[in-house]
Amino acid sequence: MLRAPRGVRATCARVLRSGLATDAFELTRVVLRREAGTWVARAEPVWPGYVLAEPAPGLAADDLAAVGALTTAESALVRRLGGASHVVQASQGRIEAGRLVVDFGPLVGLEPLVSRIDRHRRLAWLGPGRSIAVGLEVTSKS
Repeated sequence: MLRAPRGVRATCARVLRSGLATDAFELTRVVLRREAGTWVARAEPVWPGYVLAEPAPGLAADDLAAVGALTTAESALVRRLGGASHVVQASQGRIEAGRLVVDFGPLVGLEPLVSRIDRHRRLAWLGPGRSIAVGLEVTSKS
């Protein structure tokens, strides 16, 4: 995880040009926002001002001047949620008998990792460790 004070694109380009990383990207999420009375899907960064970079083989995160490193579990979760596009799509689900059931989206099968749901903001927080907020539309509650 690298800080991007001069902008995300500039930081990604600099890290990739240097050869210290094989991949550098900003993880974004699709969330639903209300604008002029209608719900609109918007993309926003998961961690604003930070870039995720995969160190080149044989290098450590310290060689990149990283602010912090994701654990192996966090890295696998980011890869699963974002996929090749590095965009976490919004999920849709319902609450049955006090338990979350995700019908479709990247959160399918990850229900036990959801630590908090904000139905008003349409977000779900995944934890333990570094918290990741992703879009979740809860359609019904019984």
